[in-house]
Amino acid sequence: MADFRKLFLALAVVALLAGSAVTANAQAFQCVANAGVPPLLRSEGLTELVGDMVLNCDGVVDAGGITANIRIFLNTNVTSRLVNDPGSEALLMIDEPGPGQQNFWPAGSPPPLNPLYNVYQGTQTGVNTIDWLGIPIVAPGSSGSNRVYRITNVRANANQLGTSSSLIPTQVFMFISISGTTSVPVNNPQQVVGFIVPGMTFSASGSSFRQCEDPEDTVDLTFTEGFASSFKVQGPVAGGQSIPGAVYNTETGFQTDDPDAPAEIGMADQGTRFLASFAGIQSGVELTVPVTVASSQPGGQWLNLVTGHDDAGAGGSLASGSTATVSVSGGVAALVYEVVGDASAVALSTSSNEEYTVPVMVTYTSTLPGLTLTPVTVNANFAPVSTVTVASDVEPIPRFADVSTAKDAFSINACRTLLLFPYLTNAVGFDSGVAISNTSMDPFGTSPQTGACTLNYYGNYPATGAPAPSPVTTPDIDGGEQLAFVMSSGGGVVGTTKTCTGCATPGFHGYMIAICNFQYAHGFAFVSDLGAARVSEAYLALIIPDKTDLRSPDAFSRNAGGNDGEQLVH
Repeated sequence: MADFRKLFLALAVVALLAGSAVTANAQAFQCVANAGVPPLLRSEGLTELVGDMVLNCDGVVDAGGITANIRIFLNTNVTSRLVNDPGSEALLMIDEPGPGQQNFWPAGSPPPLNPLYNVYQGTQTGVNTIDWLGIPIVAPGSSGSNRVYRITNVRANANQLGTSSSLIPTQVFMFISISGTTSVPVNNPQQVVGFIVPGMTFSASGSSFRQCEDPEDTVDLTFTEGFASSFKVQGPVAGGQSIPGAVYNTETGFQTDDPDAPAEIGMADQGTRFLASFAGIQSGVELTVPVTVASSQPGGQWLNLVTGHDDAGAGGSLASGSTATVSVSGGVAALVYEVVGDASAVALSTSSNEEYTVPVMVTYTSTLPGLTLTPVTVNANFAPVSTVTVASDVEPIPRFADVSTAKDAFSINACRTLLLFPYLTNAVGFDSGVAISNTSMDPFGTSPQTGACTLNYYGNYPATGAPAPSPVTTPDIDGGEQLAFVMSSGGGVVGTTKTCTGCATPGFHGYMIAICNFQYAHGFAFVSDLGAARVSEAYLALIIPDKTDLRSPDAFSRNAGGNDGEQLVH
């Protein structure tokens, strides 16, 4: 009997120690943070939706439960919309409440004691911080139950961080801290929630037109995605966007379906927009564009012209019809398109890079005066553009920094021909005759043109050493006419229809470049002793390629392209 009592006592001690060991080894409440797959963010963006931060928590909770203060930090400005400033559209959700199960609690209200609330509005407390204060995240006496906390609708100023020069993109980091009635450890509190890469490339065709001809081509503006899903519709998609953790690929974020929540939470003001700003448009030039532009991907999203927008590309409404004329004021015009599409288009757009080419029709009259060789330029950017880089309750979402650079869009060149007369002389004992024909009248259906020529002299007067004379402008030469003169007197040559007495340059020796304000000019020169008694020479003037900038010294057959070279022809 004594042995049994000793055995019973030993078993009791073992049981007590075992129970104590279980209590001592019980896991305190703690969380592990993760961010899933961080999305790509547009480097031009000021309000980019970063990936969600998710906390998976477990452990034993003291009898009083846990009321926590949760703060997140970004390594850049938080730009989530302010809803009832300083209330933010950023939300904290508990246990992934699905549609129909979401109960919203607004920022600034006393902490709720009812654990049924599971969607909490954050408060913006700094340029890069959001707080959720007094959140009853675990009920008193809970033990061993897994809890999930998701933070969503956090927007970031990606442009502030810039793009990386290395092979690894710039990263957006989110940091999380939990404090309150009980210390809650968080494993991996720093998470990558986005990679920053350029969202768009832009090109313009740089077309060239002539004043005296009807334009036969369009100016093509091409917008290409930097990555699939860079170009987004406004949203929400059909059925709403109220599933925690779902990726919708719209400009709109998560929207709780609790009717007590403000409608602004998660909502974007427009889909992705493009702003093309033209400068240097001559008076009388009109630009016409299509109202809708299809994507390069069949069945994908498409562009719709926006009218009534402001200078930044915000506001306004989607246009209707087939074509529209772009308003030009003071040589400046702004063109805005918005990405639109339905749910199927959104799904398709995420699996391929979208590209949109906007054909801009340029029209003008052939009698338009004052046209120059200065090109019309275009700057293109995501829109709306903004300089507001912090959270706001009035600025549009999305919005973007202006990172555009000017590109040549088109130029309207004067109809002209450049003629080089490489040798002319009226030195002692010699004279030269010049003839310029306007061959724009022909049997090929060409529209006749009329214009004068400006004669530019290079050389000197050997007898006196005086420099070359100033440029001389001839009378107008009609299509089918010729102008002729001799250097000694400016008088005409027999049989010509136009003379130029003001073109006389007696005693000059050198060369001459004639700039004729019509196409199809051709020149002829005749050099001889006086009366052509003993020696004479004749040649055709050379046609210089008409460039808008410096002439290239390369011959056509070498490195010069198009109309650039110096291999002259008759």
